[in-house]
Amino acid sequence: AAAQVGVGSAADFITNLEEPVIAVRYWGAVGMSALADLSPEAVQALTQALSDESASVRIEAANALARHGHVKAAIPVLTAALESGNLAAVQHAARTIELLGEKARKLLPAVKDCEARMKVIRPPDTSPLVVDPEKDQAMFILFSTGAFIQALK
Repeated sequence: AAAQVGVGSAADFITNLEEPVIAVRYWGAVGMSALADLSPEAVQALTQALSDESASVRIEAANALARHGHVKAAIPVLTAALESGNLAAVQHAARTIELLGEKARKLLPAVKDCEARMKVIRPPDTSPLVVDPEKDQAMFILFSTGAFIQALK
């Protein structure tokens, strides 16, 4: 029988979440999202990762937990990311929430607040000819916040 290439186990992902390299921890959390279910050890490792120094790791840990029914633990982390001054973290959180869909319904007020903040950065009447990195990032965040709000109407 051929070995499965690129398939990790929960134990591998837990180990990854404990690595000093941020990218390895990030991919450990992403791997947890893909698992069919989470063991108590995996939930514990992800819960610890909710306080990681890296916003990306925190967001992906929250995503993995929410995808597996632990939404309550994910809400504070995703809300904080939406409120962040780091627009890369805001964009990551907004897209994560958009993809979580109905599971993330409790985040609707925070998403609406984020959308309002992004519309201050990039007002809806901004010309597409205006090129500004912050305004562009706000536009991409608005794609996700708008889709999430529309989907949950």
